[in-house]
Amino acid sequence: MTENTEATGGPERRVRVVLVDDHRMFRTGVQAEIGETEETGVEVVGEAADVDQAVTVITATRPEVVLLDVHLPGGGGVEVLRRCAPLM
Repeated sequence: MTENTEATGGPERRVRVVLVDDHRMFRTGVQAEIGETEETGVEVVGEAADVDQAVTVITATRPEVVLLDVHLPGGGGVEVLRRCAPLM
């Protein structure tokens, strides 16, 4: 987590997010809606399209939030949770 100072003098918190969905267009759309990190405080630190990629990126980046699709190649969102839960 990174803390900066806004022009008003208050702390600005950045939330690190990983996007997990097998549809690239959906991930791209979510990232576009999130907008610029400097404006929103949300930083997309990784993306994944299947269970193995999701586990790899989640364990490597350790985000605060994971937007996780329940239907993924390789076992689905439940499999991602099962494999990542012991690491959190």
